[in-house]
Amino acid sequence: MNNLEIMNIPKDKLELLLERKRDSIGSNNFWWNFWANLAGGLSLIVSIQQFTHYNFCFYICLTGTFGWFFWTFIQTVKQWKSRYNHKQLFSDIESLDTKGHPFDLLIIQNKEKTKVLTFFDKRWNTYLFPYKRMSDINEGKQPEKRELEYVTGYLAELLQVSEENIHGEMVLRKTIQKYSVSDKVNKTYDHRFYKMAVDNLGDDNDFEIAGVKFKWWHLSDLETDQQTVKNNADIVAVVKNEVL
Repeated sequence: MNNLEIMNIPKDKLELLLERKRDSIGSNNFWWNFWANLAGGLSLIVSIQQFTHYNFCFYICLTGTFGWFFWTFIQTVKQWKSRYNHKQLFSDIESLDTKGHPFDLLIIQNKEKTKVLTFFDKRWNTYLFPYKRMSDINEGKQPEKRELEYVTGYLAELLQVSEENIHGEMVLRKTIQKYSVSDKVNKTYDHRFYKMAVDNLGDDNDFEIAGVKFKWWHLSDLETDQQTVKNNADIVAVVKNEVL
């Protein structure tokens, strides 16, 4: 089962979205319109050259040519900015999902149990707990065990360590409703929180692995960090009060 199949989208909302985007969907005529407008402008230039005297008609055509090129430039910029592709359409459809956006959140403490590990997420410009969209392992035997193996494999790749050095368990599943800053809509998130331990993980406050920046935080510092407060305060509160 893929992510699209588990969506729960009200029909009226989907129809409203497609109605709103109908002029953009499938429109891929940017370059065609650009060259057509350019050809029209060049045709006007050729017409101007037929004039032998700088009379009133000449200046009218010259003004019209400059106006044509200016209008063409404005329309080209507008079309470029309003380009709409299949990825944007899928993102808009996904934002209508009322069933919940499922993620596994991995909470890792240092040896002294005084700090938690985060990584710098460039999309959010924020240090976040390691996370991974939930897999589709929801059928068959021992789905929770297989999900744990799934996040263990992700964490091993992220931290460049062996899976044998990673131990953990799911401690909480919680549904959270929050405003999505990126999509500018309210979303429902279905989170599973895992307490994970990683053997021989460095204790430097800041470090980098394979181009990914990591940082150990006291929860009290995360609670006052400006970017965290803006994008992830609710998750920090759950970790503090219900996970650790």
